[in-house]
Amino acid sequence: MADAGHEIASAQFKIPYTVPESPAIDSLSIPNISVTESADSIIVKNVNLQLAFNKKTGTIGSYKYEGVKLLETGLVPNFWRAQNSNDQGNGMMSRCYTWRNASLNRTVSGITLKHISARQIQILVNFSYPTSTKSSGSVIYDVYGDGNIVVTFTLVPGSTQLPEIPEVGMLCQVPSEFNNVSWYGRGPYENYWDRKTGSNVGVYKTTVDSMFVSYIKPQETGERTDIRWVSLTNNSGKGLMAVSMPEMEFNALQYTPWELDSKAHPFELVKNNFTVLRLNYHQMGLGGQNSWGAKPRPEFTLYPNQAYTYRFRILPVVNSQKTMDLSKFFFSSNSVVKVPNLVGSNQSVSDSIIVLNGLTAGIVTKTISTTVPAGIVISQIPEAGVEVPLGTAVNLVISYRLVTNIALKKTARSDSEESSKGNIAGNGNDGDTLTRWCANNADLNHWWMVDLGSFYHLIGSEIMWEFDGQNYRYLIEVSKDDITWSTAVDKRSTTLTDQTQQDSFIANDARYVRITVTQLSPGCWASFWEFQVFTPPATTDVQQTEVKPTEYSLKQNFPNPFNPSTMISYSLKEKSKVELIVYDLLGRTVATLVNDIQDSGNYKFNFTANNLASGIYFYRLNAGSYVVSKKMILLK
Repeated sequence: MADAGHEIASAQFKIPYTVPESPAIDSLSIPNISVTESADSIIVKNVNLQLAFNKKTGTIGSYKYEGVKLLETGLVPNFWRAQNSNDQGNGMMSRCYTWRNASLNRTVSGITLKHISARQIQILVNFSYPTSTKSSGSVIYDVYGDGNIVVTFTLVPGSTQLPEIPEVGMLCQVPSEFNNVSWYGRGPYENYWDRKTGSNVGVYKTTVDSMFVSYIKPQETGERTDIRWVSLTNNSGKGLMAVSMPEMEFNALQYTPWELDSKAHPFELVKNNFTVLRLNYHQMGLGGQNSWGAKPRPEFTLYPNQAYTYRFRILPVVNSQKTMDLSKFFFSSNSVVKVPNLVGSNQSVSDSIIVLNGLTAGIVTKTISTTVPAGIVISQIPEAGVEVPLGTAVNLVISYRLVTNIALKKTARSDSEESSKGNIAGNGNDGDTLTRWCANNADLNHWWMVDLGSFYHLIGSEIMWEFDGQNYRYLIEVSKDDITWSTAVDKRSTTLTDQTQQDSFIANDARYVRITVTQLSPGCWASFWEFQVFTPPATTDVQQTEVKPTEYSLKQNFPNPFNPSTMISYSLKEKSKVELIVYDLLGRTVATLVNDIQDSGNYKFNFTANNLASGIYFYRLNAGSYVVSKKMILLK
């Protein structure tokens, strides 16, 4: 039985209290600075502050206040964490390897120095990172004469096809004498994005030595989350402080992530003569649903489908007793802009908007789409509304061709399926990326196929494999009769590891499509979430029984009313320039379904209105001199 007064349980919750805004710093109280710029450096000085910025590395080379060295090196962008046991089980090292040394091998693509006032300068650094698809980013340093530096960090992943990012943050080396650690955030023990509810928010103290947890095998350790501020000081109370704007994560160890990765046992680690301080936007969750393949849950994963921006302030600490007071003042950062919405506009308009907002055009990725017409922006990184530094690159994904997935929910079969777990062939083209087809054993050359039901002109396919970062090798074949097959795509020697892969090919009068998984590394079980087969947006059913039309016609859509899809069919007497357009009640164009020259024949288009409100719409066919409109009703 527990003694009287023993705590059985506890909980922490926010009180509905309006916190007053932090007072702005009195700019007139900040000392003036002198600034000297050369080809290699920017030197900032006054009586107490000495800062040297290295233009070649794009980082702070030296940072002193009142003669005390606050940094050995830094701040350096960082995208890697040491593997934990769950990471090893799910193949994180091989899957995410492109991020491991991306920051170490970065290149400086530009540096801009701005004199904001006699008391403040701003240094903008643009970086390029050699990920498998090149990524970019920037760091803004707003340097004040009292030693405060506001740091604004931005990462723009080069492609949504890159693997998840183990960590987004910055790393620096702090003198080892700053061994006393205090922080306002979750503690007292280590906690992570998906392992923190048992760690209350408070003010805690420890030492750098104590932050290391000696696991059987060295791995990621010591992280603290929801940090408002952290300070590292020596026994005299002097040191470095970082204040989050608003919250961040931190880690202070005597080892780098790469050193933790390199040893099999803790006794093999050699302590550095400096402390490695990591100030993070986030480190991805630890995972742990199982330790033999499960990755961290999506809500605790840093996906490459967005830009990441965060801000913090570093400053000298003269008296560690005043750290809470030092954290209260508000420092603004100049030259930050909100990213405009570009989705839905064409590329030329988007480029103009990007420039008008003080941003720069980044990487343009073109893809086929089942919903977005050619030339229109499908997605953007950074997303609309995100605050980023002026000059940040905006990456766009643009549709280069509108297509129809003709395989959706058609009859599928396979030579093997894991039916005991529900992973049947029909899952592979049901339109649901949460259900999958999986073979029932680990043999090679398992196949999956779909019967399209009619003969179609095919132009490509897209497959979403079960796992990202694995090398699936495969063969795609097409057939008219399920007897004689011809090769459409041969990727039996591919080295790609993207989870989603698109392939372009031309196949006329095809009814059957088969994909054979010839090799998989790592792993051996053939499995995918979704396989799509593409035709042009209006497709001709070319069964041998078809009769050539003798007149132009536009049929009533079916079903009508509909939600969310309906079939629009029309006939062309002869080869014609065809436009099939959907309008709302005000006559505004809401979708251009066809804008092409088409041969004589019978056509049908599966129109999907997921993004439209309920109401009356009109669709119009313009083929040569033939023009006709019909009404349809969307009921949601």
